[in-house]
Amino acid sequence: VLSLATSTFMHAQDDISILAKQIQQSVVAVSAYDKNGALLNQGNGVFVNGDGDVITNIHVLQGAATAQVKTAYGKVCAIIGVLAQDKESNLVRVSVDIPPRIVHPLTFGNTLPDSGERVILVGTPSEINQGYSEGVVSGTGTVPAFGVVLKIISSASLADGCNPVITMNSEFVGLSTLYTFKGKKFHLTVHSSRVTRLLEGRVTTLVEWVEGEANEWFSSPEGLCNQGIFYLASEDYTNALSHFEEAGRKNP
Repeated sequence: VLSLATSTFMHAQDDISILAKQIQQSVVAVSAYDKNGALLNQGNGVFVNGDGDVITNIHVLQGAATAQVKTAYGKVCAIIGVLAQDKESNLVRVSVDIPPRIVHPLTFGNTLPDSGERVILVGTPSEINQGYSEGVVSGTGTVPAFGVVLKIISSASLADGCNPVITMNSEFVGLSTLYTFKGKKFHLTVHSSRVTRLLEGRVTTLVEWVEGEANEWFSSPEGLCNQGIFYLASEDYTNALSHFEEAGRKNP
């Protein structure tokens, strides 16, 4: 019995490993550089269509003079423009100068995973990990400004953020997005329906977007409220309250 159980477990782990490696073809490493060519920020992104458009976190590109993506096969390509952004969920869709033949976009799913369903959080592999983590959906909920969010219990967290959440049927059901504020990092998994809002937009060059991207938004009443909601979703009530109070003082 022990031998059979061990064999079954190893087979399941092999299936997860194979699936994760397949999905990693859709995940890219994003690097942003300042005007002197020094590394500014790093993160993850995901291919969302056959043209090579990538969705990543806004904060990764803030202040960047240039940026690039690196595919699972080591191909490095420049980010040439910004198509759409969602400040509330810290997501931005960018255009990449990449041959379509090497693009592997995610397959979007519209259904909500069931409570107790197994999922995989997929990132980029590194020297210290394989770039994926197995998880279980513990439930779903609705958070103001974010819409539907997935509650996932994972065996390990992936530090780079913007990691696709995949069912065992290879369906993309959510994006675990990283939010960094005042040195603290928070993860929130938004449903794929939120990500599809970024699939249409007009092209703005990266430089134009960075220059026009008002970082002051984060200290505006709207930005403060958004951060308060994020803290609330992370059950950090002290910081949530302070941000709501500051937003109220700036705009009663």
